[in-house]
Amino acid sequence: MIQLFEEESSNETTLSKGVKQLLCCYGAGVWVEAERVRGRDDSLYQDVNHCFTLAPLVSGRDVISLDANGFLDIEKCFRFLEVDEDKDECNNPAYFSRAAYKLAPTFKECEKYLSEKKVTDFCLQYEQNLKWTGKEQLFFDCYEMLTQRCESRDILALLLLCTGIEQSLRNVFVLENKQCPMLLKDILASKEVELYIGKAAVQILQILLGPPISMNLRNVAWHGFLCEGEISPRYNYFLLILMASLGPPLSSKSLVQHFTLSRHYFPLSKVDCIRNSLQDLPNDSLAKIKKNVKCSWVACARNRKLIQDVFDLHSEKKYGFSCVQGFPILEHALRRRFVKVNNCPHRLLTAEATTLYTTYEEILDCFLPNGQENKLISDLGEPFMDLLHDLLIYPSGPRARDRLGHGEADVYSTPPSLSFTIITCLCYLSVKGWTRTTLGQQIHPFKTLLPVLIGTSPIFTL
Repeated sequence: MIQLFEEESSNETTLSKGVKQLLCCYGAGVWVEAERVRGRDDSLYQDVNHCFTLAPLVSGRDVISLDANGFLDIEKCFRFLEVDEDKDECNNPAYFSRAAYKLAPTFKECEKYLSEKKVTDFCLQYEQNLKWTGKEQLFFDCYEMLTQRCESRDILALLLLCTGIEQSLRNVFVLENKQCPMLLKDILASKEVELYIGKAAVQILQILLGPPISMNLRNVAWHGFLCEGEISPRYNYFLLILMASLGPPLSSKSLVQHFTLSRHYFPLSKVDCIRNSLQDLPNDSLAKIKKNVKCSWVACARNRKLIQDVFDLHSEKKYGFSCVQGFPILEHALRRRFVKVNNCPHRLLTAEATTLYTTYEEILDCFLPNGQENKLISDLGEPFMDLLHDLLIYPSGPRARDRLGHGEADVYSTPPSLSFTIITCLCYLSVKGWTRTTLGQQIHPFKTLLPVLIGTSPIFTL
């Protein structure tokens, strides 16, 4: 076997053109005509920072969206959208393009307002109005990450924000004593949530976190499609202020008390069974393993800092943060391997609204949608695929990615066994991309990992 992937260019992306246009042009206030997008000129959004620093914004709107206390005037933002009440805008792709464009000045305003604040000042200003979420510390940590001015931490902040928002809205939904939908887009489409936070707030959240034809930040981030520097942090700033701005209508004593009593998390203790089936990594080799994993095919050229973060956060005993950063990287690596061995390169990109993402469920299935055998199973070996099913798919297993990704597990009590398992999976994948000769010459600490999973069997079953 030879090295699986050639070195990627620094401009490699897994965002499809339509998705990239929505996130990097319209959300930056840069309008791009459809004919130009269909052509070869990608220069407008190859450099995200360029798009987000263009001045003045094409929309030319100078109306202030924040009040004197730093909270969003949600109704005013809603009026900017000019929603046609007689149409079902949530099924209209053109609506989401226009909406992102019209909110672009507000995104920028929120970034400008928050980006120079100290963490302590942010906490003091917004703590009271974030209490309804029960996740004040999570939002504080997200803001602290944004102050680091680090592109990989911007992505981690977005991942964590999405989990916090989803679980907070889930708690709002259950006030109606009904079974809550599994997916964030369905929660946002519910009348139950609209009843408590208002139609304007729901409409704005749907633009950023709604259906596939929206900006769909949650799925783009959690399914591993983002590279470092590919998305602006101003969406994070906007979401932080928006969540705090929902505080007043939800912060009555009775509601906050109800939220506090109703919160519970799924434990991830079942991961320990998986961890115990794995071989220990030598303590003195972790740094070398980190270096070689982030330089292997597992990461694309612009994701290597993300890989480093997974290891560094594990070493800092921030196991939940390590896992939140690690799961999208693992999915991205598996997707790249999947499309390579099955010769379907078009499945590497983010899906447009008319097709489905290539996600774990399809990657780990025995068969492709066309009925052909999934060659990834023979490529990576059944024991490794069994481990992934145990970790991610089987209902009786921990379903760790789903639990963390949908805010159902507590990121602060995530066991070290989970981040260790993710690191082991990344190590194994990187090893599989090299010949044994190359492995022995260049990646000595990995040699013992090749047989680590051989002989294991599923722990959990369907």
